[in-house]
Amino acid sequence: MIKAVEERLLAMKANKDPKKKIAKVKEAYEKGGWDGYWRKWQEIRLEELNTKQAKDPNGYVKAIDYAVAYAWGKDKDKTIEYLNKAYDERESGLIELKVIKTWDFVRDDPRFKELVKRVGIPE
Repeated sequence: MIKAVEERLLAMKANKDPKKKIAKVKEAYEKGGWDGYWRKWQEIRLEELNTKQAKDPNGYVKAIDYAVAYAWGKDKDKTIEYLNKAYDERESGLIELKVIKTWDFVRDDPRFKELVKRVGIPE
C-alpha cells in the first residue's frame, strides 16, 4: 500500500471514522488500486450528500459538491451534469474550473469547454 493511502487511513482513524468505513476504503484500494479507492470515496461522499439532503429537504446541498463526488469516480456525464446545475445555481466555485485538477479528466470534453465559456473564463 502506498504512503498516501496509509496516511489517509490514519487520518480517518484519528478523525474517529467508523472502523467499517476505514476497512471499506482500504479494501477498495487493495482490490481496485487508485480507481477503486476513488470510486469508494465517490460512493461515500454521495451517500453523505444524499443523507444531508434527506435530513433537511429544505436545506441546500451544492451541485458542485455532487460534481466533485462524481469526478472522483471519473463519471464524465454526471460530473458535467452537476457542473451545469452549479452554473444554473450561480455557484461561485465555478470560477476555478480551469485550474482545479479535479476537472482534468473532463477538460477535453466539448460540454466542459462550453461551460467554461458560459462561465466567462478567458482562454
